[in-house]
This record gives sequence, C-alpha cells and structure tokens, in this order.
Amino acid sequence: FSEKLSCYDGTVSLRGDSVSVSVVAWNEADVMAIRVDDHRAIRSGIQVDLSALRPLVARRGNHQALSRLDTTSGAISLTQRFTEDSFYTASALCIRATGAGVSTEISGRTTATLMISPGKGPVTVYIASAASDHRGDRDIAAAREALSSAEASGFDAIAAQTAASWHRFWDKGYVYL
Repeated sequence: FSEKLSCYDGTVSLRGDSVSVSVVAWNEADVMAIRVDDHRAIRSGIQVDLSALRPLVARRGNHQALSRLDTTSGAISLTQRFTEDSFYTASALCIRATGAGVSTEISGRTTATLMISPGKGPVTVYIASAASDHRGDRDIAAAREALSSAEASGFDAIAAQTAASWHRFWDKGYVYL
C-alpha cells in the first residue's frame, strides 16, 4: 500500500494491490473529484454515506438549524439553513458519481446513501459544496451546477487544470526544508 501527497500537482494518490484512488480539489469550483480504479478480479461496489451531524431540526432559543437530505437526479445532497433573528446562512453539499450505475436512498433519519455498482473502468465521485448568506435555494442550485460543470469537464481535465494552477503558484516561490 502506498500513498502520495503531491503539493506540486495538488493531488493525493493511494495505491493498493489492485485498487488505486486519486483525489483532486478543483480550484475552479468548490468541487473535490475522487477517481477509483478497481482492477480486482471480483470487484465490489462503492457506498458513499452523507450524514447530518445533528437532528434535521434543531432549535435553541431563537436559533434554528434546519437540515434536509435529498436523493434527486442520481445524487445525494445535504442542505443546512441557520437562522437567528435577522441572521441567515445556508450551505449545501452534493455528491454524484460517473462511470458506473448508481442508486440512492435515504438510510436512517440523518443519512443519504449513494451506492455505486461494480463495473469495468474507473469510477469518479464528485463532491460539490456551496454556501450563501442570502435567503432562497441558490445554495443547492450552485452546488448542483458545480457538480454538472465538474462532470462535463471530467477528472483528467480537472486534475490538469488544478496541476497547472499549482505549478504557477510554486514557480513564484521557494520552499526550504
């Protein structure tokens, strides 16, 4: 088993006997892309759980935290809205995969699950987030748009764009150890 963090390229790589994983955080949007390449003779599926860390409705005084899980369009998502008097902030996290069949379900009261079928070739899991201080549903729409943009670009293009950005950054300075 090996693992490698490349600060120069902005990637993390894990390699086992027959499975490899590459992770990149896209600098163009709030998206993390995870490519899983499984070369085992008998492949198994991948399960991604997205959990709220508190009850879906939490109130304390005039503070209110509302969370919502969703399984729309082959994706799982968690939105959270926090209000207190005139204060408002919201966030959304969406997860979707390409490269294999997927199914989704709400499993339990506070968890959404994305199940990815075993298949041939790599699978890419995209995780997008968005936040807003303005009332409305723009946070979830922005996260879904970031997912769609990442999927349209694909893992290789995201990795190349991110590496190029980090190469420009590192060319401007020095690291002494």
